[in-house]
Amino acid sequence: MSYRVGTTHYNLPQTEGTDKRDWSDTNQAFADIDSAIKTASDDATLATSLAQSAQTAADGAVVDAASAVTTAN
Repeated sequence: MSYRVGTTHYNLPQTEGTDKRDWSDTNQAFADIDSAIKTASDDATLATSLAQSAQTAADGAVVDAASAVTTAN
């Protein structure tokens, strides 16, 4: 490791002063960023799918409720 200070959340390399840049640190940082972005993307895709399913269920409930009101009247 060629750096003494890393970022708060992901410990990405932050060189300062007399630190010597080691490109393997940078390569690992990019791999960490790539992995985190992929995870966030997958989570967003899943959340969108779940939201769409919930919307479909809610739409069905509205139709059922309208039908129940009609029947009750």
